[in-house]
Amino acid sequence: MKIAGIEIPRVLAEALQDCRPHFMAAAGFSLLINVLYLAPTLYMLQVYDRVVPTGGKTTLFFITIALAFALLTLSLLDMTRNRLLVRASQRLDALIAPRLLRHRPPPPTSWRPFRARPVTPPSERSFVCWNGKGT
Repeated sequence: MKIAGIEIPRVLAEALQDCRPHFMAAAGFSLLINVLYLAPTLYMLQVYDRVVPTGGKTTLFFITIALAFALLTLSLLDMTRNRLLVRASQRLDALIAPRLLRHRPPPPTSWRPFRARPVTPPSERSFVCWNGKGT
């Protein structure tokens, strides 16, 4: 499998293929979310086109209710899309992690923990040119 001209390893390609329904659903949610991002702009256009010239408070009330409904729907769709993508990432992790852990390189034999040296404060003589690393 190639993505943007780059050959993807077989393990990753199979895992991505298994998660394809998640990604397609997320793309559908993204399409709807992007359409709903136009709601505040359309609201302002309607206010200046219908409400300002006539002073119609009833019209303002109903288009405000429509905007509130659109923004509520937008937030619910965004929340659902985020949960869907989190589940897709968990599934990818569950599919790929065991294979990666089987093929990991062995730890180095000369490994020892890092110990930082304590930083000592400067003396009066080196105070002006102290670099903060200690002496």
